[in-house]
Amino acid sequence: MCPVRAWAAIIKRIRSYPGADDDTPVSAVWRNNRIEHITSKNIVNAIDNAAEAIGYANLGVEKGDFGTHSIRSGGAMAMALDDVPPFRIMMIGRWSSDTFLKYIRKQVDQFSHNISSRMNKHMHFRHIPIVD
Repeated sequence: MCPVRAWAAIIKRIRSYPGADDDTPVSAVWRNNRIEHITSKNIVNAIDNAAEAIGYANLGVEKGDFGTHSIRSGGAMAMALDDVPPFRIMMIGRWSSDTFLKYIRKQVDQFSHNISSRMNKHMHFRHIPIVD
């Protein structure tokens, strides 16, 4: 799960391809005995195929409603649902502003899960009334 190790593994894999050098892009894959490149269209097709296999009834969205940006916004949403602080989401997602907040759709079931227990966790405070 370490992004640095994952990146190092990608570079090591690409450098193992015959003919690859330091200028070979990370989109490179070895297929049909040659270097080919994964495109955004390949990614969108894979997402569409997955959405179609899962089905509208389970997802609530149709094939074709996704794009490569869905991966990035989905990652931000997953981190937000796991209570990752916004500044950390910005750093991990390389967001240069708080624009990512518009992608974090607070889903009521997920967001409110166990909320009453969390609210009761800090019941030791006292409210001191203001006396005029």
